Amino acid sequence: MADNTIPYKEAFAILHPEAITIFERQKQERLENGDYLGYLGLFGHDERLDGFRRIHAELADADYWRYLGMTYTSADNFSPDREEWRVFLTSTRGEREMIMNGHERRSLAALPDKFRIYRGSRGPLEHQLGFSWTLDKKVAIFFVTYSGSERKEKYPNAEPSLLVGEVAKKNIIAVINERKEREILVDPRRVYEIESLTFT
Repeated sequence: MADNTIPYKEAFAILHPEAITIFERQKQERLENGDYLGYLGLFGHDERLDGFRRIHAELADADYWRYLGMTYTSADNFSPDREEWRVFLTSTRGEREMIMNGHERRSLAALPDKFRIYRGSRGPLEHQLGFSWTLDKKVAIFFVTYSGSERKEKYPNAEPSLLVGEVAKKNIIAVINERKEREILVDPRRVYEIESLTFT
């Protein structure tokens, strides 16, 4: 049986068009006033990339990375915009350390020059070789299970897998502790000696 449920956002817009109009006006006002942080704050978690896309070229370097970090940690689904995330995260703009807070910068500084990282995933190779890795093998195994159940219908023939690789600290984009996952952000092209352990 077809699922005819209307997504919440569309349903809200139908029932409260005046609220949507006010909301969009607030966004425009904050843009005009240069209140980019307030502007981003008006977007839902998985819509914040739309806001960052609109303002990134206007931002100073420190704010670019600070607001990109805010956008990244609020997102739940990276797959639809995978290439755009790659472009933003590998920008050559200065002050990249500002994507992290002070505690995260200290965590990065404390890491050895080279170390092992893990990634749990399921699906095509481009999904397996994403930017989000972890220092904690148990966290990666959790995501093997999570992505396995989440994507089983979409990729019925893909086995969930645990990736293990080595990375140099100088190639790390950021350490992210926002979700308590000991997350390492790194361009997967900078991860070497990758091994895959398939889970059944």
